Amino acid sequence: MIPSYLYKVSFPTGSSYICNPPVTNTDVDEMFLVDDLQEVNFQLTGLGWTKCGLEEETYQDKPSHWAAYRKENMNALLTTDLKYFMNFFKATEEAKHLNLLNKEDRVALFQKILGKEPKNKKMRIIIDEFEELITFGNMALPEWQVTRDVI
Repeated sequence: MIPSYLYKVSFPTGSSYICNPPVTNTDVDEMFLVDDLQEVNFQLTGLGWTKCGLEEETYQDKPSHWAAYRKENMNALLTTDLKYFMNFFKATEEAKHLNLLNKEDRVALFQKILGKEPKNKKMRIIIDEFEELITFGNMALPEWQVTRDVI
């Protein structure tokens, strides 16, 4: 996606990775851990990438260690913050495990794990999936608490 010399490590994210069956008519998202956002900005804009997400409601309160770029159907999400990167990875893998097909549910989960309360939205999750999460491999519950509506 972006040249390997610009980042330390990356992972796929977004609905094309999280959802099963995969969403095929959407962008391909990848999260990158980088050293210097200014340098990466300079390099990516020179390669035809454009900054994105700045005007969207989802990103208005974005942290200063974060940026997003778009080229064709690819989105590169960048951060310099290792903790944020790891929490984003955790949110991605939890959403994939739960197969959250509804975008509002994915957003709520990401906001909860990344330390932001969802804005008047609750994550909907069916009881069976919640119980499976609790008993999955005798693992302890994650630090975040799942909010659920029974529908």
